[in-house]
Amino acid sequence: MNNKSTSIDYNLNGKYKKLSTFIGVDDVTKNSNRVVTFRFIGDGTELASFENVTGGDNPKPVNIDVGGVLKLQIVAEPGNVFESTWAALAEPKLFQ
Repeated sequence: MNNKSTSIDYNLNGKYKKLSTFIGVDDVTKNSNRVVTFRFIGDGTELASFENVTGGDNPKPVNIDVGGVLKLQIVAEPGNVFESTWAALAEPKLFQ
C-alpha cells in the first residue's frame, strides 16, 4: 500500500451472516512503526474499525456481523502517510 487508502468491494447480496478473517501489516515491515487502520463498511455504514494495526504485531483475528449486507467494502488506510505500508488481509471466509 502506498500513502493512500486502498479498498476492495464485495457484493454479498444479503446472503451471508459473518465475515471471519485476519488483519495485519505484512512481515516485510516487521520491527517498524508502520501502522494501518482497517475499516469494514456495509452498505455505506461502518460495521467495524481497527486502528493502529502495527508492523511486527501478530495477525489479529476479526469476526464481523454482515447479516443483510448487500455490499461490503474493506478499506485499509496507512497511518504513516510518508512511508509505504503493506496491509494484509488473510484467510477471509464468509459464513451463511
